[in-house]
Amino acid sequence: MLARRGVLDAIVRHSDEHVPLIECPHCGPVIAVPRSATSGDTIHCRVCATEYRLHQNNETFVAEPTGNRGSAEQLKPVADGAPINDLVKQVPRFLTIEN
Repeated sequence: MLARRGVLDAIVRHSDEHVPLIECPHCGPVIAVPRSATSGDTIHCRVCATEYRLHQNNETFVAEPTGNRGSAEQLKPVADGAPINDLVKQVPRFLTIEN
């Protein structure tokens, strides 16, 4: 019922607020897009190493293959600092000091 009313649209296929997940068009697994990504950026599938150029399409991206494969350095996982920093900023409001 919620899905039919569109209530879940803001979270389905997203890893964080306004951070869409896209499927690798080559092999199928999900590729997490960093919050800072913009149209024209390149991203790599960590499974098949295919490099894609991102193109903005409404609230998400379309991945276009560049014909390149990612190097070991490019495929290395990198933490997306923006969502981590947002979480850390929220932690103090949930902490209470008991005497």
